[in-house]
Amino acid sequence: MSWQATEQLWQQAQQHHHLLILTAPLRVSKSCPRTFREDLPIELTAELRRFLHQQYPLGSPSSPVDFCADYFTKPISPADVGKLREFWQPIPAVILSLSITDYKAYFQVGFWGVDGNMASIYDLPGWNWLEAKQELEQTGFKRDEALRKIREILVEMSKLLGAFVTDWHYLQLNPAYQPQLYRLVTQLGHWGQSFADVLRSYQAEIRPIRHRAKTEIDIGKVTSFKCVQTLTGHDSWVESLAISPDGRTLVSGGYDNTIKVWGLGGDTSRSGYGKLIRTLLGHGSTVYGLSFTPNGQLLVSGSDDNTIKIWDWQSGELIRTLTGRFAKVQAVAISPDGQTLVSGNDDRTVKIWHLATGELRETLTGHGTKVVTVAISPDGEKIVSGGEDRTVKIWDLKGGQLIRSLTGPVGAVYSVAIAPDGQKIVSGGADHSIHVWDLETGELIRILNGRAGAVYCVAISPDGNTLASCDYSTDSHNYTDAAIELWHLPTGKALHTLKGHDSRIFSVVFSPDGNTIVSASADRTIKIWRSDS
Repeated sequence: MSWQATEQLWQQAQQHHHLLILTAPLRVSKSCPRTFREDLPIELTAELRRFLHQQYPLGSPSSPVDFCADYFTKPISPADVGKLREFWQPIPAVILSLSITDYKAYFQVGFWGVDGNMASIYDLPGWNWLEAKQELEQTGFKRDEALRKIREILVEMSKLLGAFVTDWHYLQLNPAYQPQLYRLVTQLGHWGQSFADVLRSYQAEIRPIRHRAKTEIDIGKVTSFKCVQTLTGHDSWVESLAISPDGRTLVSGGYDNTIKVWGLGGDTSRSGYGKLIRTLLGHGSTVYGLSFTPNGQLLVSGSDDNTIKIWDWQSGELIRTLTGRFAKVQAVAISPDGQTLVSGNDDRTVKIWHLATGELRETLTGHGTKVVTVAISPDGEKIVSGGEDRTVKIWDLKGGQLIRSLTGPVGAVYSVAIAPDGQKIVSGGADHSIHVWDLETGELIRILNGRAGAVYCVAISPDGNTLASCDYSTDSHNYTDAAIELWHLPTGKALHTLKGHDSRIFSVVFSPDGNTIVSASADRTIKIWRSDS
Protein backbone atom coordinates (compact mmCIF):
# COMPACT_ATOMS: atom_id res chain seq x y z
CA MET A 1 0.00 0.00 0.00
CA SER A 2 1.26 3.52 -0.75
CA TRP A 3 0.69 6.78 1.05
CA GLN A 4 -0.46 8.38 -2.23
CA ALA A 5 -3.11 5.69 -2.75
CA THR A 6 -4.22 6.00 0.86
CA GLU A 7 -4.57 9.76 0.61
CA GLN A 8 -6.54 9.52 -2.65
CA LEU A 9 -9.00 6.95 -1.27
CA TRP A 10 -9.36 8.90 1.96
CA GLN A 11 -10.24 12.11 0.12
CA GLN A 12 -12.78 10.34 -2.12
CA ALA A 13 -14.47 8.63 0.80
CA GLN A 14 -14.62 11.87 2.79
CA GLN A 15 -16.37 13.58 -0.09
CA HIS A 16 -18.95 10.89 -0.83
CA HIS A 17 -19.67 9.40 2.63
CA HIS A 18 -20.00 5.87 1.31
CA LEU A 19 -18.86 2.42 2.40
CA LEU A 20 -15.36 1.55 1.22
CA ILE A 21 -14.64 -2.12 0.43
CA LEU A 22 -11.02 -3.24 0.01
CA THR A 23 -9.79 -6.70 -0.93
CA ALA A 24 -6.47 -8.11 0.18
CA PRO A 25 -4.42 -10.31 -2.20
CA LEU A 26 -5.29 -14.00 -1.95
CA ARG A 27 -3.21 -16.15 0.32
CA VAL A 28 -2.90 -19.47 -1.58
CA SER A 29 -0.93 -22.53 -0.50
CA LYS A 30 1.74 -23.70 -2.93
CA SER A 31 0.18 -27.17 -2.81
CA CYS A 32 -3.05 -25.82 -4.36
CA PRO A 33 -3.75 -26.24 -8.09
CA ARG A 34 -2.04 -23.58 -10.20
CA THR A 35 -5.38 -22.25 -11.44
CA PHE A 36 -6.13 -20.97 -7.91
CA ARG A 37 -2.93 -18.94 -7.91
CA GLU A 38 -3.23 -17.61 -11.48
CA ASP A 39 -6.87 -17.50 -12.61
CA LEU A 40 -8.83 -17.08 -9.39
CA PRO A 41 -7.31 -13.69 -8.36
CA ILE A 42 -8.19 -12.23 -11.78
CA GLU A 43 -11.73 -13.60 -11.81
CA LEU A 44 -12.48 -12.71 -8.22
CA THR A 45 -11.41 -9.08 -8.59
CA ALA A 46 -13.17 -8.52 -11.91
CA GLU A 47 -16.42 -10.23 -10.93
CA LEU A 48 -16.61 -8.66 -7.47
CA ARG A 49 -16.00 -5.19 -8.90
CA ARG A 50 -18.68 -5.65 -11.52
CA PHE A 51 -21.13 -7.06 -8.97
CA LEU A 52 -20.68 -4.22 -6.47
CA HIS A 53 -20.91 -1.57 -9.16
CA GLN A 54 -24.19 -3.10 -10.40
CA GLN A 55 -25.86 -3.82 -7.06
CA TYR A 56 -24.40 -1.05 -4.87
CA PRO A 57 -23.36 1.73 -7.27
CA LEU A 58 -21.82 4.94 -5.94
CA GLY A 59 -24.92 6.75 -7.17
CA SER A 60 -27.21 4.60 -5.04
CA PRO A 61 -29.26 6.71 -2.60
CA SER A 62 -29.45 3.89 -0.05
CA SER A 63 -26.26 1.77 -0.24
CA PRO A 64 -23.33 3.26 -2.20
CA VAL A 65 -20.08 1.26 -2.24
CA ASP A 66 -16.62 2.23 -3.45
CA PHE A 67 -14.56 -0.88 -4.30
CA CYS A 68 -10.76 -1.01 -4.48
CA ALA A 69 -8.88 -4.22 -5.28
CA ASP A 70 -5.35 -2.91 -5.78
CA TYR A 71 -4.76 -0.97 -2.59
CA PHE A 72 -2.83 -3.80 -0.88
CA THR A 73 0.30 -5.24 -2.46
CA LYS A 74 0.52 -8.30 -0.21
CA PRO A 75 -1.72 -10.36 2.11
CA ILE A 76 -2.54 -8.63 5.40
CA SER A 77 -2.89 -9.71 9.02
CA PRO A 78 -5.47 -8.82 11.71
CA ALA A 79 -2.91 -6.41 13.17
CA ASP A 80 -2.86 -4.55 9.84
CA VAL A 81 -6.64 -4.11 10.04
CA GLY A 82 -6.30 -2.46 13.43
CA LYS A 83 -3.60 -0.08 12.19
CA LEU A 84 -5.67 0.87 9.15
CA ARG A 85 -8.69 1.57 11.34
CA GLU A 86 -6.68 4.17 13.28
CA PHE A 87 -6.07 6.10 10.07
CA TRP A 88 -9.42 5.47 8.36
CA GLN A 89 -11.47 6.05 11.50
CA PRO A 90 -13.90 8.68 10.11
CA ILE A 91 -14.74 6.46 7.13
CA PRO A 92 -16.62 3.11 7.32
CA ALA A 93 -14.60 0.41 5.60
CA VAL A 94 -14.51 -3.34 4.98
CA ILE A 95 -11.48 -5.49 4.19
CA LEU A 96 -12.18 -8.89 2.59
CA SER A 97 -9.55 -11.64 2.68
CA LEU A 98 -9.51 -15.16 1.26
CA SER A 99 -6.99 -17.88 2.16
CA ILE A 100 -6.89 -21.28 0.46
CA THR A 101 -5.11 -24.41 1.68
CA ASP A 102 -4.80 -27.74 -0.13
CA TYR A 103 -8.37 -28.62 0.89
CA LYS A 104 -10.18 -25.64 2.48
CA ALA A 105 -11.02 -22.01 1.74
CA TYR A 106 -11.28 -19.45 4.57
CA PHE A 107 -12.95 -16.04 4.32
CA GLN A 108 -12.14 -13.27 6.77
CA VAL A 109 -13.83 -9.87 7.17
CA GLY A 110 -12.35 -6.82 8.86
CA PHE A 111 -14.85 -4.03 9.48
CA TRP A 112 -15.39 -0.74 11.26
CA GLY A 113 -18.45 1.48 11.04
CA VAL A 114 -19.16 5.19 11.03
CA ASP A 115 -18.14 5.72 14.65
CA GLY A 116 -14.82 3.93 14.04
CA ASN A 117 -14.46 3.04 17.71
CA MET A 118 -12.92 -0.35 17.02
CA ALA A 119 -12.19 -2.78 14.22
CA SER A 120 -14.06 -6.09 14.24
CA ILE A 121 -12.60 -9.19 12.59
CA TYR A 122 -14.80 -12.14 11.63
CA ASP A 123 -13.50 -15.54 10.57
CA LEU A 124 -16.13 -17.50 8.66
CA PRO A 125 -16.28 -21.31 8.77
CA GLY A 126 -13.90 -22.95 6.28
CA TRP A 127 -15.34 -24.42 3.10
CA ASN A 128 -13.98 -27.81 2.01
CA TRP A 129 -13.38 -27.15 -1.68
CA LEU A 130 -11.61 -30.49 -2.18
CA GLU A 131 -14.70 -32.38 -1.03
CA ALA A 132 -16.83 -30.31 -3.41
CA LYS A 133 -14.40 -31.05 -6.27
CA GLN A 134 -14.61 -34.78 -5.60
CA GLU A 135 -18.40 -34.59 -5.54
CA LEU A 136 -18.38 -32.81 -8.90
CA GLU A 137 -16.06 -35.42 -10.43
CA GLN A 138 -18.38 -38.17 -9.22
CA THR A 139 -21.22 -36.54 -11.14
CA GLY A 140 -19.23 -36.51 -14.41
CA PHE A 141 -17.09 -33.36 -14.26
CA LYS A 142 -13.53 -33.70 -15.54
CA ARG A 143 -10.74 -32.42 -13.27
CA ASP A 144 -10.26 -29.08 -15.05
CA GLU A 145 -14.03 -28.55 -15.29
CA ALA A 146 -14.42 -29.28 -11.57
CA LEU A 147 -11.68 -26.81 -10.66
CA ARG A 148 -13.27 -24.19 -12.89
CA LYS A 149 -16.58 -24.76 -11.09
CA ILE A 150 -14.84 -24.40 -7.72
CA ARG A 151 -13.47 -21.04 -8.85
CA GLU A 152 -16.96 -19.95 -9.85
CA ILE A 153 -18.31 -20.96 -6.44
CA LEU A 154 -15.56 -19.05 -4.62
CA VAL A 155 -16.36 -15.96 -6.70
CA GLU A 156 -20.07 -16.28 -5.87
CA MET A 157 -19.23 -16.64 -2.18
CA SER A 158 -17.16 -13.45 -2.40
CA LYS A 159 -20.13 -11.64 -3.91
CA LEU A 160 -22.38 -12.88 -1.11
CA LEU A 161 -19.86 -11.74 1.47
CA GLY A 162 -19.69 -8.31 -0.16
CA ALA A 163 -23.49 -8.10 -0.10
CA PHE A 164 -23.61 -9.26 3.49
CA VAL A 165 -21.20 -6.65 4.88
CA THR A 166 -22.79 -3.88 2.80
CA ASP A 167 -26.27 -4.80 4.03
CA TRP A 168 -24.96 -5.05 7.57
CA HIS A 169 -23.51 -1.55 7.42
CA TYR A 170 -26.57 0.13 5.90
CA LEU A 171 -28.96 -1.69 8.22
CA GLN A 172 -27.19 0.00 11.12
CA LEU A 173 -27.76 3.40 9.53
CA ASN A 174 -31.34 2.73 8.42
CA PRO A 175 -33.34 -0.13 10.01
CA ALA A 176 -35.84 0.09 7.12
CA TYR A 177 -33.13 -0.69 4.56
CA GLN A 178 -33.96 -3.81 2.54
CA PRO A 179 -30.99 -6.22 2.29
CA GLN A 180 -29.87 -7.43 -1.15
CA LEU A 181 -28.58 -10.74 0.21
CA TYR A 182 -31.99 -12.41 0.09
CA ARG A 183 -32.27 -11.85 -3.67
CA LEU A 184 -28.82 -13.21 -4.42
CA VAL A 185 -29.28 -16.52 -2.61
CA THR A 186 -31.71 -17.80 -5.22
CA GLN A 187 -28.99 -17.73 -7.88
CA LEU A 188 -26.64 -20.22 -6.20
CA GLY A 189 -26.08 -23.96 -6.09
CA HIS A 190 -26.25 -25.90 -2.84
CA TRP A 191 -22.66 -25.01 -1.79
CA GLY A 192 -23.39 -21.34 -2.16
CA GLN A 193 -26.74 -21.85 -0.46
CA SER A 194 -25.03 -23.32 2.60
CA PHE A 195 -22.62 -20.38 2.75
CA ALA A 196 -25.53 -17.96 2.33
CA ASP A 197 -27.41 -19.67 5.17
CA VAL A 198 -24.48 -18.93 7.48
CA LEU A 199 -24.53 -15.26 6.45
CA ARG A 200 -28.29 -15.02 6.75
CA SER A 201 -28.17 -16.40 10.27
CA TYR A 202 -25.81 -13.55 11.17
CA GLN A 203 -27.95 -11.02 9.34
CA ALA A 204 -31.15 -12.19 11.03
CA GLU A 205 -29.66 -11.12 14.35
CA ILE A 206 -28.98 -7.56 13.22
CA ARG A 207 -32.53 -6.17 13.11
CA PRO A 208 -33.75 -7.52 16.49
CA ILE A 209 -30.59 -6.34 18.24
CA ARG A 210 -30.88 -2.94 16.64
CA HIS A 211 -34.51 -2.51 17.65
CA ARG A 212 -34.21 -3.94 21.14
CA ALA A 213 -31.54 -1.36 21.81
CA LYS A 214 -33.86 1.48 20.80
CA THR A 215 -37.21 0.71 22.37
CA GLU A 216 -37.19 3.78 24.60
CA ILE A 217 -40.00 6.25 23.98
CA ASP A 218 -38.76 9.35 22.15
CA ILE A 219 -41.78 11.45 23.09
CA GLY A 220 -40.17 14.68 21.93
CA LYS A 221 -39.74 13.41 18.39
CA VAL A 222 -43.23 11.93 18.14
CA THR A 223 -45.04 14.93 19.61
CA SER A 224 -43.16 17.35 17.34
CA PHE A 225 -44.89 16.09 14.17
CA LYS A 226 -46.86 18.91 12.57
CA CYS A 227 -48.49 19.50 9.20
CA VAL A 228 -46.10 21.43 6.96
CA GLN A 229 -47.94 21.16 3.68
CA THR A 230 -51.31 20.18 2.19
CA LEU A 231 -51.27 18.90 -1.39
CA THR A 232 -54.28 19.32 -3.66
CA GLY A 233 -54.77 18.09 -7.20
CA HIS A 234 -56.91 14.97 -7.05
CA ASP A 235 -60.53 15.45 -8.14
CA SER A 236 -61.89 12.88 -5.70
CA TRP A 237 -60.94 10.77 -2.67
CA VAL A 238 -57.24 9.98 -2.35
CA GLU A 239 -56.95 6.26 -1.60
CA SER A 240 -53.31 5.14 -1.78
CA LEU A 241 -49.77 6.41 -1.15
CA ALA A 242 -46.16 5.29 -1.52
CA ILE A 243 -42.79 6.98 -0.92
CA SER A 244 -39.73 6.08 -2.99
CA PRO A 245 -36.84 4.26 -1.26
CA ASP A 246 -34.68 7.40 -1.36
CA GLY A 247 -37.48 9.45 0.25
CA ARG A 248 -37.47 12.07 -2.50
CA THR A 249 -40.68 11.16 -4.33
CA LEU A 250 -44.30 10.63 -3.25
CA VAL A 251 -46.97 8.98 -5.37
CA SER A 252 -50.71 9.02 -4.73
CA GLY A 253 -53.65 7.20 -6.29
CA GLY A 254 -57.30 8.10 -6.09
CA TYR A 255 -60.91 7.68 -7.04
CA ASP A 256 -60.25 9.97 -9.99
CA ASN A 257 -58.42 7.03 -11.65
CA THR A 258 -55.09 8.89 -11.67
CA ILE A 259 -51.66 8.49 -10.10
CA LYS A 260 -49.89 11.69 -9.18
CA VAL A 261 -46.12 12.03 -8.67
CA TRP A 262 -44.95 14.66 -6.17
CA GLY A 263 -41.49 15.90 -5.15
CA LEU A 264 -40.35 15.45 -1.56
CA GLY A 265 -36.66 16.24 -1.94
CA GLY A 266 -35.00 19.19 -0.28
CA ASP A 267 -36.10 21.51 2.49
CA THR A 268 -39.81 22.01 3.14
CA SER A 269 -39.38 25.73 2.57
CA ARG A 270 -38.19 25.25 -1.01
CA SER A 271 -40.57 25.66 -3.92
CA GLY A 272 -39.94 22.13 -5.25
CA TYR A 273 -41.09 20.45 -2.04
CA GLY A 274 -44.57 19.01 -2.55
CA LYS A 275 -44.61 20.07 -6.21
CA LEU A 276 -46.70 18.00 -8.62
CA ILE A 277 -44.22 16.50 -11.10
CA ARG A 278 -46.58 14.56 -13.37
CA THR A 279 -49.87 12.66 -13.55
CA LEU A 280 -49.95 9.04 -14.75
CA LEU A 281 -53.06 8.19 -16.77
CA GLY A 282 -54.17 4.73 -17.82
CA HIS A 283 -56.34 3.19 -15.13
CA GLY A 284 -60.06 3.07 -15.74
CA SER A 285 -61.11 3.08 -12.10
CA THR A 286 -59.91 3.75 -8.55
CA VAL A 287 -56.21 3.19 -7.82
CA TYR A 288 -56.21 1.22 -4.54
CA GLY A 289 -52.59 0.03 -4.32
CA LEU A 290 -49.17 1.56 -4.99
CA SER A 291 -45.67 0.20 -4.41
CA PHE A 292 -42.15 1.14 -5.54
CA THR A 293 -39.59 -1.51 -6.43
CA PRO A 294 -36.71 -1.63 -3.88
CA ASN A 295 -34.34 0.13 -6.30
CA GLY A 296 -36.93 2.87 -6.83
CA GLN A 297 -36.90 2.55 -10.61
CA LEU A 298 -40.41 1.17 -11.16
CA LEU A 299 -43.84 1.82 -9.69
CA VAL A 300 -46.61 -0.77 -9.50
CA SER A 301 -50.27 0.18 -9.21
CA GLY A 302 -53.40 -1.93 -8.64
CA SER A 303 -56.88 -0.78 -9.55
CA ASP A 304 -60.59 -1.41 -9.46
CA ASP A 305 -60.38 -1.79 -13.25
CA ASN A 306 -59.10 -5.39 -12.80
CA THR A 307 -55.53 -4.52 -13.82
CA ILE A 308 -52.08 -4.09 -12.37
CA LYS A 309 -49.83 -1.61 -14.15
CA ILE A 310 -46.05 -1.27 -14.05
CA TRP A 311 -44.68 2.21 -14.72
CA ASP A 312 -41.40 3.96 -15.33
CA TRP A 313 -42.64 6.75 -13.08
CA GLN A 314 -39.74 9.09 -13.88
CA SER A 315 -40.66 9.26 -17.57
CA GLY A 316 -44.35 8.47 -17.13
CA GLU A 317 -44.07 5.49 -19.48
CA LEU A 318 -46.43 2.54 -18.93
CA ILE A 319 -44.21 -0.53 -19.22
CA ARG A 320 -46.70 -3.36 -18.77
CA THR A 321 -50.32 -4.06 -17.86
CA LEU A 322 -51.13 -7.31 -16.08
CA THR A 323 -54.58 -8.65 -16.83
CA GLY A 324 -56.22 -12.00 -16.49
CA ARG A 325 -58.96 -13.87 -14.77
CA PHE A 326 -59.00 -11.86 -11.61
CA ALA A 327 -61.26 -9.24 -10.14
CA LYS A 328 -60.60 -5.78 -8.78
CA VAL A 329 -57.15 -5.27 -7.28
CA GLN A 330 -57.30 -3.92 -3.74
CA ALA A 331 -53.61 -3.92 -2.75
CA VAL A 332 -50.10 -4.60 -4.08
CA ALA A 333 -46.73 -5.30 -2.44
CA ILE A 334 -43.24 -6.03 -3.81
CA SER A 335 -40.71 -8.40 -2.27
CA PRO A 336 -37.38 -7.05 -0.93
CA ASP A 337 -35.49 -8.65 -3.83
CA GLY A 338 -37.67 -6.83 -6.37
CA GLN A 339 -38.58 -10.04 -8.20
CA THR A 340 -42.01 -10.86 -6.82
CA LEU A 341 -45.26 -8.91 -6.88
CA VAL A 342 -48.18 -9.83 -4.61
CA SER A 343 -51.73 -8.57 -5.06
CA GLY A 344 -54.85 -8.76 -2.91
CA ASN A 345 -58.01 -9.10 -4.95
CA ASP A 346 -61.79 -8.88 -4.86
CA ASP A 347 -62.12 -12.53 -5.90
CA ARG A 348 -60.96 -13.67 -2.42
CA THR A 349 -57.44 -14.49 -3.61
CA VAL A 350 -53.85 -13.45 -3.07
CA LYS A 351 -51.90 -13.67 -6.32
CA ILE A 352 -48.14 -14.01 -6.72
CA TRP A 353 -46.58 -12.60 -9.91
CA HIS A 354 -43.10 -12.58 -11.40
CA LEU A 355 -42.53 -8.85 -11.67
CA ALA A 356 -40.05 -8.83 -14.56
CA THR A 357 -42.25 -10.89 -16.92
CA GLY A 358 -45.74 -10.31 -15.53
CA GLU A 359 -46.26 -14.06 -15.30
CA LEU A 360 -48.81 -15.23 -12.73
CA ARG A 361 -46.94 -17.74 -10.57
CA GLU A 362 -49.57 -18.78 -8.06
CA THR A 363 -53.06 -18.03 -6.77
CA LEU A 364 -53.59 -18.45 -3.03
CA THR A 365 -57.09 -19.23 -1.83
CA GLY A 366 -58.43 -19.28 1.71
CA HIS A 367 -60.04 -15.94 2.41
CA GLY A 368 -63.83 -15.97 2.54
CA THR A 369 -64.32 -12.52 1.02
CA LYS A 370 -62.23 -9.96 -0.83
CA VAL A 371 -58.60 -9.42 0.21
CA VAL A 372 -58.16 -5.76 1.07
CA THR A 373 -54.53 -5.54 2.19
CA VAL A 374 -51.22 -7.38 1.69
CA ALA A 375 -47.66 -7.03 3.00
CA ILE A 376 -44.39 -8.96 2.56
CA SER A 377 -41.99 -9.67 5.44
CA PRO A 378 -38.56 -7.97 5.39
CA ASP A 379 -36.81 -11.30 4.73
CA GLY A 380 -39.02 -11.92 1.69
CA GLU A 381 -40.27 -15.25 3.00
CA LYS A 382 -43.85 -14.55 4.15
CA ILE A 383 -46.96 -12.81 2.88
CA VAL A 384 -49.47 -11.33 5.30
CA SER A 385 -52.97 -10.61 4.02
CA GLY A 386 -56.13 -9.19 5.54
CA GLY A 387 -59.68 -9.40 4.29
CA GLU A 388 -63.29 -8.61 4.92
CA ASP A 389 -63.69 -12.14 6.30
CA ARG A 390 -62.25 -10.79 9.59
CA THR A 391 -59.00 -12.76 9.36
CA VAL A 392 -55.30 -12.06 8.95
CA LYS A 393 -53.50 -14.83 7.08
CA ILE A 394 -49.79 -15.66 6.91
CA TRP A 395 -48.54 -17.46 3.79
CA ASP A 396 -45.21 -18.94 2.70
CA LEU A 397 -44.23 -16.79 -0.28
CA LYS A 398 -42.08 -19.39 -2.03
CA GLY A 399 -44.28 -22.43 -1.53
CA GLY A 400 -47.65 -20.68 -1.43
CA GLN A 401 -48.87 -22.66 1.59
CA LEU A 402 -51.05 -21.10 4.26
CA ILE A 403 -48.96 -21.06 7.45
CA ARG A 404 -51.69 -19.87 9.81
CA SER A 405 -54.88 -17.87 10.00
CA LEU A 406 -55.22 -15.28 12.76
CA THR A 407 -58.67 -14.58 14.13
CA GLY A 408 -59.69 -11.97 16.66
CA PRO A 409 -61.00 -8.93 14.84
CA VAL A 410 -64.80 -8.80 14.86
CA GLY A 411 -64.95 -6.75 11.69
CA ALA A 412 -63.29 -6.49 8.30
CA VAL A 413 -59.48 -6.10 8.28
CA TYR A 414 -58.63 -2.99 6.27
CA SER A 415 -54.86 -2.72 6.71
CA VAL A 416 -51.83 -4.75 7.78
CA ALA A 417 -48.21 -3.74 8.37
CA ILE A 418 -45.10 -5.74 9.31
CA ALA A 419 -42.48 -4.27 11.63
CA PRO A 420 -39.03 -3.67 10.06
CA ASP A 421 -37.48 -6.33 12.31
CA GLY A 422 -39.94 -8.91 10.94
CA GLN A 423 -41.23 -9.80 14.40
CA LYS A 424 -44.66 -8.16 14.60
CA ILE A 425 -47.78 -7.80 12.48
CA VAL A 426 -50.17 -4.91 13.07
CA SER A 427 -53.71 -4.96 11.71
CA GLY A 428 -56.49 -2.38 11.75
CA GLY A 429 -60.11 -2.79 10.82
CA ALA A 430 -63.80 -2.12 11.15
CA ASP A 431 -63.99 -3.16 14.81
CA HIS A 432 -62.29 0.13 15.82
CA SER A 433 -59.27 -1.68 17.25
CA ILE A 434 -55.66 -2.41 16.36
CA HIS A 435 -54.29 -5.91 16.83
CA VAL A 436 -50.57 -6.57 17.34
CA TRP A 437 -49.42 -10.13 16.60
CA ASP A 438 -46.21 -12.12 16.75
CA LEU A 439 -45.38 -12.97 13.13
CA GLU A 440 -43.52 -16.17 13.93
CA THR A 441 -45.98 -17.74 16.39
CA GLY A 442 -49.25 -15.97 15.53
CA GLU A 443 -49.68 -15.06 19.20
CA LEU A 444 -51.83 -11.98 19.89
CA ILE A 445 -49.52 -9.61 21.79
CA ARG A 446 -52.00 -6.81 22.53
CA ILE A 447 -55.06 -4.92 21.34
CA LEU A 448 -54.95 -1.13 21.09
CA ASN A 449 -58.23 0.73 21.36
CA GLY A 450 -58.24 4.17 19.84
CA ARG A 451 -61.31 6.25 19.22
CA ALA A 452 -64.75 5.12 18.11
CA GLY A 453 -64.17 4.78 14.37
CA ALA A 454 -62.89 2.13 12.01
CA VAL A 455 -59.12 1.93 11.51
CA TYR A 456 -58.60 2.27 7.75
CA CYS A 457 -54.81 2.28 7.73
CA VAL A 458 -51.76 1.43 9.82
CA ALA A 459 -48.04 2.05 9.24
CA ILE A 460 -44.86 1.43 11.25
CA SER A 461 -41.86 3.76 11.40
CA PRO A 462 -38.51 2.58 10.01
CA ASP A 463 -37.02 2.17 13.50
CA GLY A 464 -39.98 -0.04 14.53
CA ASN A 465 -40.87 2.14 17.52
CA THR A 466 -43.79 4.24 16.28
CA LEU A 467 -47.13 3.00 14.96
CA ALA A 468 -49.42 5.33 13.02
CA SER A 469 -53.12 4.47 12.74
CA CYS A 470 -56.02 6.40 11.26
CA ASP A 471 -59.52 6.53 12.72
CA TYR A 472 -62.25 8.96 13.75
CA SER A 473 -64.09 9.55 17.01
CA THR A 474 -67.70 8.88 16.10
CA ASP A 475 -69.73 6.05 14.65
CA SER A 476 -71.84 8.43 12.57
CA HIS A 477 -71.12 9.26 8.95
CA ASN A 478 -69.66 12.61 9.99
CA TYR A 479 -65.94 11.96 9.49
CA THR A 480 -64.72 15.52 10.12
CA ASP A 481 -62.89 14.42 13.26
CA ALA A 482 -60.63 11.93 11.46
CA ALA A 483 -57.10 11.84 12.89
CA ILE A 484 -53.78 10.00 12.88
CA GLU A 485 -52.95 8.33 16.18
CA LEU A 486 -49.28 7.77 17.03
CA TRP A 487 -48.39 4.90 19.39
CA HIS A 488 -45.23 3.47 20.96
CA LEU A 489 -45.35 0.05 19.34
CA PRO A 490 -43.20 -1.90 21.87
CA THR A 491 -45.46 -0.89 24.78
CA GLY A 492 -48.76 0.08 23.13
CA LYS A 493 -48.69 3.52 24.76
CA ALA A 494 -50.65 6.27 22.95
CA LEU A 495 -48.33 9.24 22.35
CA HIS A 496 -49.82 11.86 20.05
CA THR A 497 -52.74 12.74 17.75
CA LEU A 498 -52.47 14.55 14.41
CA LYS A 499 -55.62 16.37 13.30
CA GLY A 500 -56.31 18.35 10.16
CA HIS A 501 -58.17 16.21 7.64
CA ASP A 502 -61.86 16.91 7.08
CA SER A 503 -62.85 13.35 6.22
CA ARG A 504 -61.76 9.72 6.46
CA ILE A 505 -58.04 8.97 6.13
CA PHE A 506 -57.45 6.04 3.78
CA SER A 507 -53.67 5.78 3.73
CA VAL A 508 -50.66 6.73 5.86
CA VAL A 509 -46.95 6.14 5.19
CA PHE A 510 -43.60 6.95 6.84
CA SER A 511 -40.60 8.27 4.92
CA PRO A 512 -37.46 6.08 4.95
CA ASP A 513 -35.78 8.34 7.53
CA GLY A 514 -38.86 8.32 9.78
CA ASN A 515 -39.05 12.13 9.96
CA THR A 516 -42.02 12.49 7.62
CA ILE A 517 -45.54 11.07 7.71
CA VAL A 518 -47.85 11.45 4.71
CA SER A 519 -51.61 10.87 4.85
CA ALA A 520 -54.32 10.68 2.18
CA SER A 521 -57.99 11.38 2.73
CA ALA A 522 -61.49 11.42 1.33
CA ASP A 523 -61.29 15.22 1.65
CA ARG A 524 -59.27 15.07 -1.61
CA THR A 525 -56.06 16.23 0.04
CA ILE A 526 -52.68 14.80 0.99
CA LYS A 527 -51.02 16.13 4.14
CA ILE A 528 -47.31 16.08 4.89
CA TRP A 529 -46.37 15.97 8.56
CA ARG A 530 -42.78 16.57 9.69
CA SER A 531 -40.81 16.05 12.87
CA ASP A 532 -37.73 18.22 13.16
CA SER A 533 -36.61 17.17 16.65
